Amino acid sequence: MRRVTDFLPGIRGRIKDAPRDFVVEEVPLYPFSGDGEHLLVKVEKVNATTLDVVGFFCRALGLSQKEVGYAGMKDRAAVTLQWFSLPGAKVDEKRLSALETRGFRILEVIRHTNKLRVGHLRGNRFRVVVRDVVPDALERVRAKLEVLATQGMPNYYHGQRWGRDARNVRQGLELLKRGRRRRLSPYKARLLVSAVGAWLFNEYLDWRIDHGFFLRALKGDIAKKRETGGLFTVEDPETDSRRLEAGEIDITGPIYGSKLWMAQGVPGEKERALLEEEGLTLEVFKPFRSPGTRRLLRVTPREVEVDQEGDSLILSFFLPAGSYATVLLEELMGP
Repeated sequence: MRRVTDFLPGIRGRIKDAPRDFVVEEVPLYPFSGDGEHLLVKVEKVNATTLDVVGFFCRALGLSQKEVGYAGMKDRAAVTLQWFSLPGAKVDEKRLSALETRGFRILEVIRHTNKLRVGHLRGNRFRVVVRDVVPDALERVRAKLEVLATQGMPNYYHGQRWGRDARNVRQGLELLKRGRRRRLSPYKARLLVSAVGAWLFNEYLDWRIDHGFFLRALKGDIAKKRETGGLFTVEDPETDSRRLEAGEIDITGPIYGSKLWMAQGVPGEKERALLEEEGLTLEVFKPFRSPGTRRLLRVTPREVEVDQEGDSLILSFFLPAGSYATVLLEELMGP
């Protein structure tokens, strides 16, 4: 994983000394209607995973896992505010206010017309305390943030996706080559396959940065328009490099799957080479219902606020769905 602000000194320090040092609040993709057959429940959880909350709802309310919806997975080592959906026909809304257990607290309940699905979020707001920073941390962090506001930060997946010693990636590669799940649950199989996709995306992003292609459009790239979200193939790299610099478009990288829209030209050759190096093809993703997609190579932190209290720095910011606060923090803190 490469950093693009290493020419500036980092703030150093430590994160996650305590759960309240790392607070994440989910921002829904759309406003909830207030009417409908589903109950949307906002939960504050501490030192618990998203699946811990799902399990709690299932035990307390007699539901199956499939009946509990959520928009994304959240870390254990944090305080997170996250929305879940429950079937209104099976859950007494009055019972919810009385539900509380160690690590979970219900903050809000509202009705909505549909169940939450993975991806139904605009992004996340973060409040992070970085302790034991250098004395001039405020000056340093502002310099780095100015660079990232102009050019964006690499949209890496963080290493937590790989599992201990990259075990998830190794098992995922074996699973894709074998072509069947054996005794794995569908959830576990998807987790392992997605770990491979995330790891290969990071390899592709490393290559772009190493070759000076992070802020440069190449002929054959698949780019995305910021205003409309439309994807298109780059035919005039000189013109589209200027649009990239101006923030009109972003270049995308591959999340491999059976129906992936592959790049052409030099970037397409690299996308194919990464697969071939692992002995994979797009077809091997088909049994796991992984169609593939394109992911932005860069994102820009928004709504950034920063303050220093003694030897601690307090950072608040918004990142779009799927982007990692820990990637931003590594840019700011340095090696």
